[in-house]
Formats: sequence, C-alpha cells, structure tokens
Amino acid sequence: MPPGAEHGGPHPSLVPGSRYSQTNKAGTSFLVQHGDMEVNYRVAERPREMGDWQGTEAGGAGSQPLFTNDFLPCPPSRSVFTGRSQELASIRAEVDRLERERHGVAVVVLWGMAGVGKTALALTAAHEIKGRFQGPKEFLNLRGYSDTRPTPTETLAALLSQVAKISASQIPTSQVERARLWRSWTSGRQTLLVLDNVQDCAHVQQVLPGDGKHLLLVTTRHRTGLHLLDCAPLHLEPPQAADALRMFHHAAGQDADHIEQDALAGLLKQCGHLPLAIRILAARLRGSSADLHRILAETSQAESPLQGLDDLCSSESLAVSALFEASYRHLPRNTQRVFRLLGLHPLGSDFSVRAAAALADLSPTLVRRKKESCIGTHLQRLCDASLLDIVALPSAHNADVSYTMHDLLVPFARGKVRPTTTHKAIDGMLDHYWRTALERSASAEPSLTRHVRPRVEPHQPPSRPGPTAGNTTTAPVTSSRTEALAWYQRHRTHLLACLDIARLEDEGRRKDKEWSDCLDRWTIRLTSAMAGPLRSHGPWDQAAERHAAAADAARRIGDRPALAVALNDLGIINRLRRLHDDALKALSEAEVIFSGDLPDHITPEDKKLGQANALNEQGIVHNEVGIERNDEGLFRRAATLLQRALALYDTISDGIGTANATKNLAVSLFHVGLLQQDARLRDTALRHLDTAGEGYRDVGDELGVVEVLNHRGILLEKAGDRREALADFNSVLEPAGQVGSRLELAKAWDGISRCRETIGSTPDMVVQALEMAAEIYAEIGATAARQQVAARLIRFRRD
Repeated sequence: MPPGAEHGGPHPSLVPGSRYSQTNKAGTSFLVQHGDMEVNYRVAERPREMGDWQGTEAGGAGSQPLFTNDFLPCPPSRSVFTGRSQELASIRAEVDRLERERHGVAVVVLWGMAGVGKTALALTAAHEIKGRFQGPKEFLNLRGYSDTRPTPTETLAALLSQVAKISASQIPTSQVERARLWRSWTSGRQTLLVLDNVQDCAHVQQVLPGDGKHLLLVTTRHRTGLHLLDCAPLHLEPPQAADALRMFHHAAGQDADHIEQDALAGLLKQCGHLPLAIRILAARLRGSSADLHRILAETSQAESPLQGLDDLCSSESLAVSALFEASYRHLPRNTQRVFRLLGLHPLGSDFSVRAAAALADLSPTLVRRKKESCIGTHLQRLCDASLLDIVALPSAHNADVSYTMHDLLVPFARGKVRPTTTHKAIDGMLDHYWRTALERSASAEPSLTRHVRPRVEPHQPPSRPGPTAGNTTTAPVTSSRTEALAWYQRHRTHLLACLDIARLEDEGRRKDKEWSDCLDRWTIRLTSAMAGPLRSHGPWDQAAERHAAAADAARRIGDRPALAVALNDLGIINRLRRLHDDALKALSEAEVIFSGDLPDHITPEDKKLGQANALNEQGIVHNEVGIERNDEGLFRRAATLLQRALALYDTISDGIGTANATKNLAVSLFHVGLLQQDARLRDTALRHLDTAGEGYRDVGDELGVVEVLNHRGILLEKAGDRREALADFNSVLEPAGQVGSRLELAKAWDGISRCRETIGSTPDMVVQALEMAAEIYAEIGATAARQQVAARLIRFRRD
C-alpha cells in the first residue's frame, strides 16, 4: 500500500516539486519604478542575501534572519572586482582536491584588511564553482566586527532552522549538541558556504559540517584561530597599481578618459589601492570637472586613521580617512545628516527605506523631484557617492528596497553623530520596527502565541511625535500565520538587533533615567510583539533570555501589567524547555499580578484574560509532569486549575482560550479515568476533546484542530481502541501538511505504525509507517523519537 493510501494519497508537502519552493532572482543592475521615479541601481560589493527563496513550514524555517536558503548573492561587477587570478586558482584547486577524494571538508580563509575585496573574491569564486555542489549554497554575514555579531551557538541554531528545516522544539540548547546535530544533518550532503566577516576563525570550527563534500569560503580581517582549522589561508593584499587603475576606469566609465592619469595613479597609491576607496573616488569624480589635484590636497587633511586599516601604512590610512571626509563634505547638508544617522543602525550592512526614514524622521518615499523631506532623495545621493549601495529590490517576499553601508563607513558615520540627535533617531528606529512587528504579528493572532494577549500598553509610551499625514513608516499587513512567521524570519536579525541596541544603550546611560526608562519600555514592547515568533521559531533558550530581560525592564519601571505578560511568556517558553519548576514560578507570579490591583487603564476583561492564560499554562505544566510521574494528584491539580481558567474564558467569550483549556482539561480527566479505570470519565474526556476541536474550527485555528486529532488518537490508543485511534491518526496527515507542522505529521505516522502493529496489519504496512515517521523525525531533529522508531524498524525488518 503506498504512503497515505488510507487517507487518499500523500500530502503535497511530501511530493517533490510542490508549491513549497519559489524563486526570485535578480541581476547586477536594476531599473526600478518607485511611483513616478525611475532609479538605476548598482549591486553593492557586499550585497545582502537575496534571491532564491525557499517556502517554509510553520514550525520550521523562514528566509533570511542570518542568510537565505540555497542562494548566493550576485557576483560583484568589474568596478568592485578585478584580477585575483592566483587566488581564484587556489580556490579551484581545493575543489579539485575535494572531487578527487570524493568526500571531506575544505576550508579556504581569505584574510586581509577591511575594504581590500575579500567578499568580492569569495562571491566571484563561489559563483564560478557553485555548479560543482549539488546541495545548499549559502551566504552568511556573521557581522564579526559589529555589536550584534552572533555567537557560534546562535549561528548553529540558524543553520539548523534555516537550512536543515529543524523546528525550534527540536533544536538542542547547548552548543555541543547543536554542533553534533548540524554535523549529522550535513553528513553525506554537499554544501558551499560563504562565511563573511568572521572575527575569529574559532567560530568557523564550531560550525563545520559533517563528512560529505563541503567547501567553506571564509573572510576575516585577522588570522586569529587559524591554527584550529585545517585550512588553506590566502592573504589578500590591496590590488596592484594596474588592477587598481582598471577598477577605477570600470567604476568611473567615460569620465575616466578626461582625468590626468599620473595624478590619478598618485592618488590611488596614496589611498593604498583600496577597492572601497577607489569606488568612492570614482563616484566623486564621475560626471564632474573636479580638480584631481584639489582632491589630492584634501586627502592630506585627515587627523586620525580609520578603524580596520591596520595593514596600511599611516599615510595611506590617513589618506583613505581624508577621502571619506572629502566625500562627506561634498554632500548637501541635509544628506550629511542622513548619512550620520544611518551609522546608528545596528545592522549597517542591511536596512530598508522605511528604517532609514524612521532614523532620519523623513517621509519614506522615493520621488523624482529632489525633495529634501523625502528619504529617497538622500539615499540616491549617497548611492551616487558610493557611500551606500542598493542590495535588494521589492519582491514577492520583501516589499521594500534595502541598502548597505560598508563596514569601514559605519564607524566613520557614527563618529560624526551629534549626541543631541542620538536619542531621537534611535527612538524613531525602534518605533518603526516595533510598529511593523506588532502589526505583522497582530494580523495573524491568536494563532501565533496560541492565546489572546491582554492589552497592557506601558503607562507612559515613548515620547515620539506621531507621523504626519502621508508619512507613515509601517508596512502592509499580512493575514496568515505562515506569512507572518515567514516575514519574521526574514527580519529576525533586525528585530533582535533592536533589542540589543536598546540593552546596550540602556547599560551605557543608566544615569539618564528618562532615556533609560524609554529604552526599558522599548525592550518590553519589542519583546511582546515578537512573543509568537519566538515561541514558534525559538531558539527557546534565547527566547527565555529575551522574556526574562523584558520582565526585568518592567520591574525597573514599575509596570506591573507588562511584567505579568512578560512572566506569562517566560513561563510558556520554560514549559516548552521542560523546565517545569521555573515555568510554574513565572506563571504563578503572573496569575497573582493579574488577580490583584492594577492601573485603571487595564480593563476587567483584560485582567480576567491574563489570569486565565496563566492558569491554563499552569494546568499544562501539571499535566506534563503528571504524565512523566504517572501521578493522579498532579492530574487532579491540573484539572482544578484548568476549570478555573475555563470559567474565566467563558465570562469574556474568548474562543481560543476556551478551546485551549477544554483540550487540556480533557487530558487531565482522561488520565484520572485511566488510573482509576473509570470508563465514563475517559468518555467525558474524549467529549471534551471533540468540543475543543469544534472551538478551534470556530476561530479558524487549524493547527489546534490537528493537535486535538493527535491527542485523541493517543488517548484512544491508551484506552485500547486502536482502530478508532488509527482513523484519527490518518485524519491528521493532510491537515498537518497544510498547516506546515512536520512534528504533528511525524506523530501521526508514529501512531499509525503502533496501531497497525497491534491490529495485525502486515509487517510491510507497519514498516511503511515507521519509515515515514523516522524520516520526518530525522528531518526535524527529534533524536529520541527517531531512535525509538529506528529500533522498531530494525525488529520488523529482521522479522
């Protein structure tokens, strides 16, 4: 019997080539229509990850918090990359060696100063050899020289979630376990990974794939940790004079024909032949009759060298710094202001038009006429000066244009920010990301957090003028859980970076209580807006840290309603982590707060809702511990808590809350009946499950319906009614695929295998179900469940 025959055929999610894979490719230059303006954009030297996009499942990965799946950014143009034939040959030789040996991991480390062209070489090589690797081709910007760089543990979590499609619930918490799972998943596969901006090569060692055919192209400024890797290090010096001249001519175009070549060669040499400096110089001279000798004089005015240029001699570093300064001074005054403020963005390598507008408090529009009030005017000027680059255009999965600022330019811009403008700019940026995240998540609630959240706005919202008419910085709202989660995955890095910048700013300005309180409120707001995605995608250890930080912030500013919500979120995450004592502590405190006196802006309905949510979660914890210990007393305690929650949900007509509590109460009653051998109590529990399923259908929560079906199958199986349990497990297969829950799909196949075994189905039918369950368990990283299924498979195949 083929897979799924009992329910009418396999779900499309199991069929290769289904709708779950989509693509969106871009070239190296773009003509874009923005309303009534056409803009011709050039691809940056260090483009953001964009292109092939893999559709995702609700419990799995999305695209682009750290990188996009199965994609390499566009190769650099000749104005960015010239020469390097010897280095390219060395990289090709490593691939040849891999193919001769048929398996292994090759690591090529490209090291050199910032701006020397490491990323351009890595991308050029990757595009040349990508056809020799059949598996994922990934670009990871590890942001090693920023305050928001990921740890090896975070990088492994991203790899497991984004590439391996392992759900948050199955990703281990420790770095050692995550590394082991990553090596296991990559074993026997082929991958091409570009690890950009690595601060320490020891980071690379922690994310090495398993045995297979793998090439890692690593870019770094330092040799730190190279001794830990079996690698081929390639030190990149700035281009030779001839290559630097060719690069300048490609960048400047026809304007280069009228430039005095000897003076140009002298200026390029003075800037150390640095590719970034060459591009900025070409932009400065492009289309103008500027006196090259005057620019030569300007480059002697620098007072301090730039960060990251330690390999250049002092005079060369000062010349590059002066070139940046000269290009900056050449900008109109208002554009200088925008450039300075963009340096405050926590991810200078990737920000949108709307984020830039929020930082600068300007209209997020791009118009043909050069209006100083529109951010597009200034972004175009900065692109023309090669101080910014376009890196992504609007697509089906990204409604905004995105820009990048080179790592060398970020500290240069940030160093020019006036302290009096910092607070307002950061406040505006955090407001933008909070409003966008809130609207995206709210449009898909309550299916993200799986409960309705009480309205507990902080008693004094951050002080920022509201947007003027036509100056909104929010994006179109999505309407489904899957779309909202996919959006979150694409913007996860930005949202977490906002939380980090709020924390870092707060730690640095504790003496300024007003600003510190403002940042605490942003921590609370941003974390609350991300509660659903953090629960769905995790990693749960990081989610717990975020919710704990939000709770601490609420305590500092004395916001008890916000504290209760943060504690409830923290309790849920700790329950998912199986930290039951910690979960109960947080949930109990949340219940006490909601049942006590609260400010007048908290309505009686929201108080009841918050209390009911905390009681429901406590009931789940007691059920889970009761199952582990087979303890009737815990099930009875759970039933009491859940009945209290159910009564509160009923008084405020909360449909999903009622369905949640009814489902969980059914589990409590069933196990009490099972332990007491009371068939009537078990039947009552099953009726409660049916009622919960109807409740989920009424509110449109299809994942809740799937969970009820699997619960019902498990309970019927425990009661000995295995044929009816088999029918329930079979009925899970199609809807589980539709909502994207691989875990529920695996549970269903596992249940089918057990029921088939006990009702006397043929061994082939049992093995077929076991194979389906084992495959999905392996896919999502459910190690213990997979091992149990594998042991049964061995027995059946032997028999």
